Order: sequence, then structure tokens, then C-alpha cells
Amino acid sequence: MLDTIHSSALDIPFRPSVVEQLHGDMYALTSVPAGHWKNFDNAISETLPDGSTRVRLQTVPAMATATAMEELHQRFLDERDAGNHHPLLVIGCYVFDFLAIHPFRDGNGRMARLLTLLAL
Repeated sequence: MLDTIHSSALDIPFRPSVVEQLHGDMYALTSVPAGHWKNFDNAISETLPDGSTRVRLQTVPAMATATAMEELHQRFLDERDAGNHHPLLVIGCYVFDFLAIHPFRDGNGRMARLLTLLAL
């Protein structure tokens, strides 16, 4: 995946379908279901010392994930192309929102790092 991004980044369109494809490629040699948006709601939670859990971040519901990703990419491309803000700030905002959407069942952090590299 890293070789692909390093050698072909300028030829890889930055759109949601590519994000899904990269996710599928990342997990191609595993049994983890990948390459598609999450199909059930999830939250980022932590286990406390007493064994209880608390929700740290409520992510975008599964039904709204595809729309949220389309909107995220369109806004990213609009802001990047407008040139009103430094590209590193725009990329940072994209990654933050990507992680808040949490579009996959597993591998969101790894995908965020790959997408950061692709966007750079």
C-alpha cells in the first residue's frame, strides 16, 4: 500500500470509492471484512479501571456514513482547491473528521495514516 501511494499518488483520485478500495486492499490477506463502509453503529469507548465503559466519541451512524464521507471529500477538495488555508491545516481537518466519522468497523487509524500520506 505504501509503495502504491509513494509511486502513484498523483494518479490516485481522492474520493470515497478509493478510500473503500484502499481499505479492502489493506485487509486483502486477512479474514477481516473490509472495503465497505461500516454496516452497524459503533462508538469509541474506553474501559475504566473499575471495568465499566464510557463512550468517548459517538461516531456517525452507519446509515449516514456514505453521505458523510461524500460530504467530507467534497469539502476537502473544495477547501484544498480554494487555497484559502494552508494545505497542512486542510489535511489535518480532513483526518480529524475522517476519524470522527469512523467509517469502517476496523482499521480507521491505519486508514487515516494512509490517507494523510496520500493527501500530502
